[in-house]
Amino acid sequence: MIKFHKLLWLKSVLLGALIVGLVPLALASNHCSINAQYDSELLQASGGSGCIPNPKGDQVSLASVEACRSTDFPPTFFLRHLSKLLLKNLRNHHDLVEDDPIFMHSTVANILLPSFDQEKMAALTVMSHWRDASEQQKTGFIEQYRKKVVHDYGTSVLQFKDEDVCVPSQRYYNKKTDSYGHPYPRRLRVDSKVTSPNSQPIDVQYRVMQVSKPNGQGDEWKVYNFVVANLNMALNYRAQFKEELEKSKHGSVDGRVNFQQLIDKLKEKNDQQDRR
Repeated sequence: MIKFHKLLWLKSVLLGALIVGLVPLALASNHCSINAQYDSELLQASGGSGCIPNPKGDQVSLASVEACRSTDFPPTFFLRHLSKLLLKNLRNHHDLVEDDPIFMHSTVANILLPSFDQEKMAALTVMSHWRDASEQQKTGFIEQYRKKVVHDYGTSVLQFKDEDVCVPSQRYYNKKTDSYGHPYPRRLRVDSKVTSPNSQPIDVQYRVMQVSKPNGQGDEWKVYNFVVANLNMALNYRAQFKEELEKSKHGSVDGRVNFQQLIDKLKEKNDQQDRR
């Protein structure tokens, strides 16, 4: 059983480092290795156009993130675009971001959520209980879970505006199968490092998976989990929700969890955040 104070500490550390991992992208020479030639070879193998491997701030947009999410490119490309885009928006609207929580939450949601596999992330936090939930409950839980993630980002992001993160070049096979005809895994781990002038670098692992595009035209990468300094985001949220699910058994005739109670509790907390 995780003690409440330890859970709060875990949440603070994990979300703080997680925010760092998605905000700025800067190349720290001592901790980052960008192999431009290797990235260029990967780009050529994919057709040679459509995504800039290591963009500058004025080369990123929602459209560039979407384009680079294609599995024609390695996931490192789209994570660089995603990081730079969020940083650019925070800097361009610094005063609004600090003074207007609604604007902050909207900015975070508009940039990050399209690159998240929200259903997969939500399901990971409740595990087997997901199968027992009705379709209506699943939809309701995803909505409230999404709001919670956005609120947590919005609350934490300003504390880490001076940090840097690097998504280095990593070996990637732009093929459907290997030489033996075996399919490459649809899930990959992308390593990155958060750096600060005053502290040791922090390892951040992005867990990404291939999913079908909404229009059915090919596949794209989506983030479904993070591991920051060995702290797992899905496990952190799972620990929070487990206590509420256990409480929901009390008074139940068959001793089963009341999934709707968890949704209602999340909504109550999210509504409180919206009123602040």
